[in-house]
Amino acid sequence: MKIISPDNLSCPLDSALLSYENDKCLICENGHSFDVARQGYVNLLPVQDKRSKSPGDTKDMVKARQEFLNLGYYKDIAAYTAHIVREALNEDQKNMILDAGCGEGYYLDYILQELQQDARNGQCGLIGYDISKCAVIEACKRNKADITWLVATNRRPPIVANSLTQIISMFGFPVFDMFAQLLKADGQVLLVEAGNNHLLEIKQHIYSDIKPQTHASKIEAAEKAGFVMGEKRNLSYTATLKHPDDFYHLLKMTPYFYKMYEEDKEALSKSCKSITIDVDFIIFHKA
Repeated sequence: MKIISPDNLSCPLDSALLSYENDKCLICENGHSFDVARQGYVNLLPVQDKRSKSPGDTKDMVKARQEFLNLGYYKDIAAYTAHIVREALNEDQKNMILDAGCGEGYYLDYILQELQQDARNGQCGLIGYDISKCAVIEACKRNKADITWLVATNRRPPIVANSLTQIISMFGFPVFDMFAQLLKADGQVLLVEAGNNHLLEIKQHIYSDIKPQTHASKIEAAEKAGFVMGEKRNLSYTATLKHPDDFYHLLKMTPYFYKMYEEDKEALSKSCKSITIDVDFIIFHKA
């Protein structure tokens, strides 16, 4: 599979097509210009959409997630995501894939590596964006040559309408109305969400009553936006932790970190020897 540079970025100010000028900036026909940062990303998040000085994950949260993901405990999730993405590739068209809420790029970089080893014909462009500039800077360190990294938001994606073949939302905040506008007629959304028993060891420590994960609100939002739910798949396994610090890094990249006292975090880090990984993969198609 040949990896190509995406040509479907749009200006966040007027939605006009963006094109590169001397590889140093993106510019639209109306003169709006956006510099390519030295790290390799482009900031396409308008000030009015930031809602805070530094939206999204903080440096500490990004660092904790990066350190944990690099240990390989979630590699099977990345591999299964890449498998589903590859299933939907079309050799006869230009495939354009968006990781909407890419974080520090772990999953999209893994997908890229799998596509680079795919012997089939066809072309594929990869875009990853996140509202956290800290996260996108780290994503650039993984691969800035073959993936287009952006600072952007799902509320106003800087992507040309009807130009994407796949959108991936990994444990994120999908905006299906926007996704429907971006996808081609035969495009799909891959929603990756925590399953019922995901990180069960942490939830049992916090909650007396653990509610089942039905993903009902997201499924309803997708259907209201005109999507049809296709397959729902599941991946479950137990990961043995190699070091207490690994658990602490995991905890820090979840919302549970802020629901526990520090002494409880330390105690659980020492006592927890394994974690349950339980992930749902839900595929939606445009109606």
